[in-house]
Amino acid sequence: NGDTCTTPTEPWLVFTAGAQGAGKSHTIRVLKEKGRFPLIAFTFVDPEAIRERLPEFMMYVDQFATLAEQMTRKEVGYIGEIIALSALQRGMNVLIDGTLRDSDWHKQYIERLRKDFPSLKIAILHIVAPKEAVLEMAQKRAAETGWVVPTDIIEDTLEQVPRSVAALSPLVDYTCELNNAPEKDDIELLTEGETWASFTSHWLQTCAYVPGGRKYS
Repeated sequence: NGDTCTTPTEPWLVFTAGAQGAGKSHTIRVLKEKGRFPLIAFTFVDPEAIRERLPEFMMYVDQFATLAEQMTRKEVGYIGEIIALSALQRGMNVLIDGTLRDSDWHKQYIERLRKDFPSLKIAILHIVAPKEAVLEMAQKRAAETGWVVPTDIIEDTLEQVPRSVAALSPLVDYTCELNNAPEKDDIELLTEGETWASFTSHWLQTCAYVPGGRKYS
């Protein structure tokens, strides 16, 4: 009925997938602005925002610019898992931003989520962009922040992520590929048979609780 549901009967956990510089956060913002994805209904786990708040991170950027991400990866991952777990235990939707390149780890994580949260629905939004655009965005970000992701890591991620998405898709409820090409006026759906109407319909939910005690969808 147009209301926003943050505690649904069947919560979503949504993973973004894509290389650094593919424009995952930008894509989600566009989907929100166009009314295709209810970002406000999700607890957003943003590894970059977590990393930037670590007291040691800027020191790593200053002294080890190309290693800063690697040196904080485990700590950021643990904090992100805690945030996601806290939200899921309260019955909330969760959006986890990331590359999804490590399919083995995510397979175990998804299996654990299925066991601990039987009503949870899981989705993957695979964000792609031309290689040249990805590398350009990564260089721009490095110039602005001082945080450098080496080109070879980005290129490896561009190759690995599609394989990971293919391996993990059978384990989740919904997978969609989205093209964030710089020459396009809008985000483009690449998944065969998908329309914006069908994409948007996936996020319609029935709420477990709202003020006043009524349920709605």
